[in-house]
Amino acid sequence: MTRVGITKVARHLPPGRMTAADMARRTGLDEAKIRDEIGMLEKPIGAPGESALDHALKAGQALLEGLDPKSIDLLIYASGSMPDHPLWWGIYKLHELLGLHHARFLELHYGCIGSLHALEAAKSYMLANPAIKRAIVIGAEGYHFDEAFADYAYADNEPMYIFADGAAAALLERSSEVELPNYLGSFKFLVDSSKHAEAAVPGGGAKDYQAADRALRLPAQDARELKRFGIRYIQNYLSVTREAIALDGREGPDFLISSQLKLPLARILLAKLGLTMQETAYTMPKWGHVGTADILLALGEAMEQGQLKPGSTAAIVSSGVSFSWGAATLIIP
Repeated sequence: MTRVGITKVARHLPPGRMTAADMARRTGLDEAKIRDEIGMLEKPIGAPGESALDHALKAGQALLEGLDPKSIDLLIYASGSMPDHPLWWGIYKLHELLGLHHARFLELHYGCIGSLHALEAAKSYMLANPAIKRAIVIGAEGYHFDEAFADYAYADNEPMYIFADGAAAALLERSSEVELPNYLGSFKFLVDSSKHAEAAVPGGGAKDYQAADRALRLPAQDARELKRFGIRYIQNYLSVTREAIALDGREGPDFLISSQLKLPLARILLAKLGLTMQETAYTMPKWGHVGTADILLALGEAMEQGQLKPGSTAAIVSSGVSFSWGAATLIIP
């Protein structure tokens, strides 16, 4: 049987840090709330002018150390952040600077769920085309390129507070001859795009090019609405996770690799899956929420720490702009 496995993960996290105390001063939030309700102690932030693509390039370079760029047949780049220019395709720059001149490529902008879609796309390409033996998937975010964009003074922008900067890159390999570690199983996605207009940068696009406000704006929600949303959010995560596991006829999951959630939500999701905090790679305390990079960062952490046990099944789960949810099985032979 031909399988696609994830054999290597590398990351780049910029050296700048914002601590919970720093965030409390800038937002007016209580520092204890940031630590206990968000679960964040600090997060990496890029320098002014550094974009998601700058971080992606460094993660890609780290992944390629010891590898021949000519052995890479496919590059997929995913990000939810502002591109370097309003009408521009960063994949071309990434493709050139990583020296992958012969590789085909794909660029995805689906919010934080982008890397999960990228993993499925890479697997599909590799199984469909025998010439594609190695692929790189990179997820990257860069929200702090400008003080005005990362608007911490905007009272209703709390989701923005957990966003961090950085990137992670994964190497995927295809083989029918040798047993690969961490091979990808089934994927399952769920979409509710009815609130598509609720999260946006108001100015700069074709519909509102002249608008002066070019910071990310998220709508205010009352406590009851937030509670209903939280219930639906977890239910959708559980639905896609259980369906992906069932598609592969597996038990479990035994381990969770996820987009980084606020600590109470993370605990609820784990408990519903019969898991504990020791059975996930929870990187929120030190890295915050790095959007599309989260699942690759968490996977790299689990691999480094030896948390993926032979014979086990992990679930990789992610959500995007709270409009979509997805899960994949990761089978450890």
